[in-house]
Amino acid sequence: MKNKKAISPLIATVLIIGFTIVLAAVVIQWGSQLVERLKGQTDINIEKTDACQKFTDLSITKIVATAPSATVTIDNKNDKVMEGFVLRAYLDDGSVTPATITTQVPAFGSGSGTVPFTGTLTQVGVVPQVKLSDDKIYQCGDQEVKKEYIP
Repeated sequence: MKNKKAISPLIATVLIIGFTIVLAAVVIQWGSQLVERLKGQTDINIEKTDACQKFTDLSITKIVATAPSATVTIDNKNDKVMEGFVLRAYLDDGSVTPATITTQVPAFGSGSGTVPFTGTLTQVGVVPQVKLSDDKIYQCGDQEVKKEYIP
């Protein structure tokens, strides 16, 4: 009978070791997936920063505003195609009305878009958009160009 009692602690020890190995494998798998996901996000952020820094020479050449909308013409003097842009109408009450324009603006070319607004227009802003290697379009929020609107 003494031999039979010794088998129970042995089985318990083997089960604990087995559960520990399985738990370690699950944690390692989860950790590797987390690292890969973070690496992918970092790669996209670096690519976005690099692509957006190429829009250093972007200007608003014309603003035609008749409520309830403003048509804005922009000049892309950069060697990179804009996949689109976001127009922002800044109003005197501090509010901002955005409009996403999906039309491409060629390198060294121009384009235009319309942004709706209600109130008194004071400024117009343009934020370029770029297409990255993951085929998604991203806004270059740090590259906004603004121009005062003088009626």
